[in-house]
Amino acid sequence: MVITPNQDSERKELEQKLNTPPPEAEAKPEQKENPYPALKIEETLIKPEQLKPWENLSLAATANSPQEINNLILEIETHRGNIPPQGLLLSAKALADAGDMDKATLYLLVAQLRLEFDTNRWPGTKDPQQTKTEDLNAKKSSDQTLPTSTTKTIDNPHAYTQSLSATISPEIFEWVIKDPQKLKALLEQAKEWDAASPYAYKTGYKVTESVPFEDWQNLLIETRESYFVRMNSLQQALEKYSKQK
Repeated sequence: MVITPNQDSERKELEQKLNTPPPEAEAKPEQKENPYPALKIEETLIKPEQLKPWENLSLAATANSPQEINNLILEIETHRGNIPPQGLLLSAKALADAGDMDKATLYLLVAQLRLEFDTNRWPGTKDPQQTKTEDLNAKKSSDQTLPTSTTKTIDNPHAYTQSLSATISPEIFEWVIKDPQKLKALLEQAKEWDAASPYAYKTGYKVTESVPFEDWQNLLIETRESYFVRMNSLQQALEKYSKQK
């Protein structure tokens, strides 16, 4: 049998195909594990008698060196649910001073949200006279009501922490509002961080009687929604303004 040049070429091509190993399967992109998997809301809330104090407030207040800053971040991320707003605020200040503005903003946002929830679940003590007047007015018609004070509480246990937040936040917000997209990303991260972290901390200061524990779940849902609606509205306004420049 005579093999023509064309046949010989075809045979060699076939042999080459048969001897060529199959192409490697295309590697699938590696899926990153979510560092903040959300908890069920019933896992998020801890009864008042089971709340634990955070023992490392001094670390947040004094962290300065790179090693101390790393230790602080590790402590927070390892025990997220144990850090009270006061600790998160002091940590945000330490991180801002160290130049880690992303982490500083994240912890500030979470601290503000959690402080707002603490203020709602431990609302402070009303002025007894204010309470008495409100009770009397409830039994009167609108034209017979007695004047009431605009000051709703005489004992606000959160006053110091609220003042701390007001002192620390301007520098950090001044940085982040320059980049609305950065703020948007950090708001999303704060939302995930909070959803993945139980409210297991004691505030670190004496609080007044709380609203009933069975009301905490709805209160937390409302507080989260209210906070992020406000902050997202701010972010959108900043973004709109930046595009008009």
